[in-house]
Amino acid sequence: MAEFLCLANSRKHSGRCVAGLVPGHGWVRPVPDATGSEISRRETAHFGPLDLVDVPLVRDAPLDIQPENALFSVEGFSKVRAHDPARLRGELDALVERRPALLERGLADRIPLADLKRSPLTGSLALVEPRSVRWRVRENDGARQVRCQFDLGWGAFDLSVTDIGVTQALRDAPDGVHDRSVTGVRDDQRLLLTLSLGEPFEGECYKLVAAAIALDQRPRDRRGLRLALARLFTPGPG
Repeated sequence: MAEFLCLANSRKHSGRCVAGLVPGHGWVRPVPDATGSEISRRETAHFGPLDLVDVPLVRDAPLDIQPENALFSVEGFSKVRAHDPARLRGELDALVERRPALLERGLADRIPLADLKRSPLTGSLALVEPRSVRWRVRENDGARQVRCQFDLGWGAFDLSVTDIGVTQALRDAPDGVHDRSVTGVRDDQRLLLTLSLGEPFEGECYKLVAAAIALDQRPRDRRGLRLALARLFTPGPG
């Protein structure tokens, strides 16, 4: 049984794609089978980003395009133990990358599968902290699509969003570009994005914003630290 800090619980077909941090190991994307299929919504409905859960990982199951995949057993995810990432903040901050491999193949929102087969990525998951974030709502092939425009200082990106909370928050928003605050992110909060590379579709693998994670700033005094620790060690559900 591994401790797992969820950093994405996003939409994938009719189910979910989950990814996060296993302390001492790094990124893991739990999958139910060796092909990397989606997880059922029922198995993942009780937790979300920044929740700590237990997951029975069986073995690594890397794919060429998703080397972080790992099989989990039928017991599934259990025990949401905390809703504050303070204890793992050091490892969480260490995951934040300025130039992740996932974005080094250019500014486009996709990578040709043929290119990935010739030269696989070292990682299909990444955590970034952009300088700016905006949401773009548009119609795409008759369906409503939410996209994220973000700037990392060395490059600007426009990627499709699979984060459930963001898409629900923008469900009734008009077409156009919206400030990050429309999803409830305060000006005094950090905003991290979990990026993921999706499975092949018509010869392309799309870069996705799988989660938008708002974090309070680090406590600046001892009182703030005591409050953070008190929240961390307050028993949670389960």
